[in-house]
Amino acid sequence: MSNPRYTPRSYVLPARDFGRRRHTDWLEPDASWTPQEVAHLEASQLQHRIAYGVVEEFLPSSEIRTITALAAEVDIPYDRLLRMLNGRVVMQLEDVSRLRKLIGEPLGLWIASSREWQQSTHWPDLEK
Repeated sequence: MSNPRYTPRSYVLPARDFGRRRHTDWLEPDASWTPQEVAHLEASQLQHRIAYGVVEEFLPSSEIRTITALAAEVDIPYDRLLRMLNGRVVMQLEDVSRLRKLIGEPLGLWIASSREWQQSTHWPDLEK
């Protein structure tokens, strides 16, 4: 796989919070940002919401408790899944599809969540 044009975690301050903390600080676009850079920021925020949901919501409440078991279940190589969940590589639609087949509706809710998701206290209930 070729190197991505950007690294999703580079838009989070600090980068180690990517996919780990619900409330994160993001770089703020200004007039100097290109439309592509803004799109990368928004894609990074989307990937962060999915990664957070997988790591902090799905895994603790499922029978699949580890990244290793999750990788096997969704047929994504462990190293790629780990780097994807911590924002070191860009998540692809195929990855989202594989996760959605396992997780179901909650993943769709994480995707549909807006930027205000970080400030809200509501998180989709996985029990539904």
